[in-house]
Amino acid sequence: MRVLWSAAVLAAAVFVYWRWVRPALHVRSELKAFYAQADGFWAELAARLAGYRTYITAIGGAVALEFADILPDLVGALAGADLTAFGVPPELAKRLGQILLLTAAVFRAKANVPAKQEDA
Repeated sequence: MRVLWSAAVLAAAVFVYWRWVRPALHVRSELKAFYAQADGFWAELAARLAGYRTYITAIGGAVALEFADILPDLVGALAGADLTAFGVPPELAKRLGQILLLTAAVFRAKANVPAKQEDA
């Protein structure tokens, strides 16, 4: 369970950095040279990996399938969590909890549906 929380916290931190912190730092004059160098590195890396796109996509698909296997457990764990501890307003935390509980119920219902068998 700790691994799931660690992965969720890490993903959230990366998202927050990439979405809000990085653009704010990008415009600061004292960091312009650093970000120019860093952006150049990422552009060069993307150019080098362009030939390996198929392999990277296949690995990404395999990781996504594994994530799909743990997603119901993750949603179930988050549904019972106290989201106000993360600074979420109580009313929003209540709504998110309801949405997560509904999502967990849908995952459980889908897991219990037998697969269709084709007639021979």
